[in-house]
Amino acid sequence: MYNPSVRFPRGARILGLPDIGSVAEGMVADLVVHDINHPRHAGLADPLIAPVASGAACVRHVLKAGKPVVYEGVVKGVDVPELMQHSRQVVKRLAQAVSA
Repeated sequence: MYNPSVRFPRGARILGLPDIGSVAEGMVADLVVHDINHPRHAGLADPLIAPVASGAACVRHVLKAGKPVVYEGVVKGVDVPELMQHSRQVVKRLAQAVSA
């Protein structure tokens, strides 16, 4: 099983990046939390393959540089109904352009 205390400090030091390479207070971190108990993952022999198998579908939380950008599967600052309406309008225009 994955051990969250696993660190990669040598690579970061070699690259001259002292504030990355481990998950610890004061470090810059991008972190993605997947729901590996989602039914989509039923039958996977190895739960560590779950993020690859599901892509973004089962992302619960995302921290970028330590700041939350996705919480409980919802992208912060995105109006999903508005985005969906805009997407529908764009697809409609594309379909009309193709059929013209």
